[in-house]
Formats: sequence, structure tokens, C-alpha cells
Amino acid sequence: MKSDPAALKKAITLRLAGYSLASIAFKTGLSASTLYRQFSKLKVKSGSISAAALDEARNELLNDAGFVNDLKHTIAASIVDDIMVAKRTREAIVLTLDELIDEQSAIKASLADLSLRARALAALATSLSVTQVVQRKALNVDAESYQQVQELPTLTIRKMSDDDVAEIQDRLKAHSAVTED
Repeated sequence: MKSDPAALKKAITLRLAGYSLASIAFKTGLSASTLYRQFSKLKVKSGSISAAALDEARNELLNDAGFVNDLKHTIAASIVDDIMVAKRTREAIVLTLDELIDEQSAIKASLADLSLRARALAALATSLSVTQVVQRKALNVDAESYQQVQELPTLTIRKMSDDDVAEIQDRLKAHSAVTED
């Protein structure tokens, strides 16, 4: 497959500016193997461009209406995906919690299965949260509040014992009794 000369020129500029092969492949539509082959052939080294040329390339990219529109579309699609994943995750968490609380459902589905499902949902919610933090940092959203964050919280997962499940069920029954009164 022949490389588009304009895409290759853009790729060389990006590589000289220090962009990774994966990032350049995404921005130009050229495969990483094609880029690697062309960069080797042309002896293009990462990050070897002058500061002035780098500023010029950056301004050209930012002023490229197609690039900006593509970036906006990608960001919007990612946000919509995250919203849908968050919504479905919350729904699944509620259903799993209902099954844990309901004794008849807990009898039908083994506690191990419900516990495993709850752990998977917690892991999914954590990965969604991390993805959203990365996106917010990349877009410099809430720059001041994220500068204060040193590290991400640690998620600890352990298997719930029968006593743990019974304790949760008792607390929920007590809470339900209080709210019904």
C-alpha cells in the first residue's frame, strides 16, 4: 500500500517533534509498521527538531480545522461511551446488590457467583474512574484540583465471607425497618 505524501510529511513533522509511533499512526492513518519503515529509510529521529520548527508544526496542527474537528469528535465519542458504561455499571451494581440482599435470589445464585460479579463490577467502576481522570488530565480540565492529587487510590478486593454477607443483609433489613416506620 502506497503512503500518502501529505500524511507522510505530517508524520515526519510529528516524529521530529517527539511524538510516538502509536500517536503518529492515530493522527495520520498510516500503520505503525509503515511509519517505522519510512522513518528508518529516511533516518528520521524522534525529537530532533528545533524549538522554532516545533512551535510552527504545533501551530499548524492546532490551526488545522480538520484535526481540531476530529479531536473534538473523538473526545465527544469517548465522553458518550464513558457515560453509557457508567450508567450500565451502576445498573449492574444495583441488580447485584439486590440479589445479595434478597435471600431467595441469593439461594438461587451462589454467593461465590454474586461475590465474583460484585468484584468484577468494582474493578470496572475503578477502571472507568481511572480512564476519566486520564481524560480530564489530558484535556487540562480542573487543572488546579488535579495538581493536588499525588496518586490514585488503591482498590482492595477480598472475598466476602458468609458472615460478611449476613452482616450486610442484617444492616439492610434494619435500615429497611427504620425507613418503613
